[in-house]
Amino acid sequence: MRIAISVLLAIVVFGSATTVYLYRVRSTPVVFSWREDGDPTGEPHWSFFNPFRNKDVECFAETLLSFLKNRNFEQAFLRMTLPDDVKDRLLEQEREHPPLSWILVSRRDSAVGARLHYRVARTETERYTSPLWMTLERTADGYQVTDYESWY
Repeated sequence: MRIAISVLLAIVVFGSATTVYLYRVRSTPVVFSWREDGDPTGEPHWSFFNPFRNKDVECFAETLLSFLKNRNFEQAFLRMTLPDDVKDRLLEQEREHPPLSWILVSRRDSAVGARLHYRVARTETERYTSPLWMTLERTADGYQVTDYESWY
């Protein structure tokens, strides 16, 4: 009985300490990430995200990716401040290879916004995923995409 109480107390203390630590570093979106040797993107293979981070920028990016998945290109491209020739090229690529599913792999915040890195499945089998990077900057009414790079 005494051992069970000690174990329970240790679990409660460890859980409380972990929660306090994560809350204190809430301004840091990624607590831990792992990079795979030889990855050509140079990005983490996976990340452990802080559950207390501000997810507004991620929600905006998810909405944009959903517009692309549903082939609502006009809505998606409204929030992109990219040169017209870049938008035209992206529109052609996204029409040909729309995202079917995605997972956020990494995030880097800056004073004006964030750079998000996703793994995107663009085929029905979803065996192959390609990287997608999106840079978003804060505006008065939300966010604006200032850079969008994807490997198709």
